[in-house]
This record gives sequence, C-alpha cells and structure tokens, in this order.
Amino acid sequence: KKLNFAVYNGNTPETANSPTFNEDDLFANEIGSRDDIRTQKPNILLTNPSVLEYMLLRHQDKDLFSNELKWIVIDETHTFKGSAGAELAMLIRRILKACDRTPDQVRFATSSATIGDSEDAAIALKQFISDITGQETDKIEIIRGFRSEPSTSDLSIKNKLAENDFILLKDLIKDGTIEE
Repeated sequence: KKLNFAVYNGNTPETANSPTFNEDDLFANEIGSRDDIRTQKPNILLTNPSVLEYMLLRHQDKDLFSNELKWIVIDETHTFKGSAGAELAMLIRRILKACDRTPDQVRFATSSATIGDSEDAAIALKQFISDITGQETDKIEIIRGFRSEPSTSDLSIKNKLAENDFILLKDLIKDGTIEE
C-alpha cells in the first residue's frame, strides 16, 4: 500500500466535483477532497486545531478517528501558552478518547524554535509538552537542532519569495525537488 496524505482545512473541497477542486494542484499520493479523505483514510492527515475540532463534531468525519492513530505532530508548540495551550491539551485528550487511545499509545512530535540552551529550559519544556500531550515527562526527549549555512536551494527559495508577493508551493517544488 502506498503512503498517502491529505490536507484537511477550510480550503479543502467537499468533493472532486467541487469548482475549487483541481487535480493538477495535488502532489503525488495526495488525497484532495473531503469525500475522498473520508473513504480513503490517508496515512497522514495535515490539519489545524480549528478544523480538528469541527471534525470531532461532524458525524461524517467520525470514521477518521480510529485506534489506528499512531502520531500527533504539533508545530510551533511554544505558541500554545495560556488558554491556547489549555484548549490544545483538551483537544488532544478528546482526539485520544475518540480514537480509543491513551497518551502512551501515541507518539508525539513537537517543534519549537525557542527552546533555549539551559537545563532549566529543557525541564520547563518537558513539563509544558507533558501538560499538553498527557505524555509522562520521563518519556519526552528533546532533540536540539542547529543552524547551518543556507544551501543553494535555500537561497533560491528565499530569492523567489523576495521577488514575488505570492507564490504557490507547487511552483517552488516540483517532483519533490526545489526548482532553481
């Protein structure tokens, strides 16, 4: 079985017959409509907290939540502070319940560009991630990144973005490679 994915957000057309659906805009192995997402159940579903909330409430999306859930990935974790963090934590618990999973049955990957270098910062970050995900702090591992010199592709993307007010991702990346 091929690995497939879908983006489910406010712009995802309901059906492949929708006026906004354009098969040419899809990447290889991308499922492009909500109906197709529901019937084909992608291996990877990219969405956001607002749409995920709607999905939990909509009867037609209930089959997308199953005990096959293996990963939850949260980008820009540091932005979920205060009430946004509490809302995300509750949403994750509702997702886990809908999928009949516990935090230790799911892997969490989170990213943040603002970790800090101190041991106190690492301890605080582990507690913060534990509070959001329900995962035990001793199971949380912090992997630090590092900045590198920009590659030719990085500079090409930066230049294209600087030269254009707007550019489609498909115009930057073709067949999995950056267009120079």
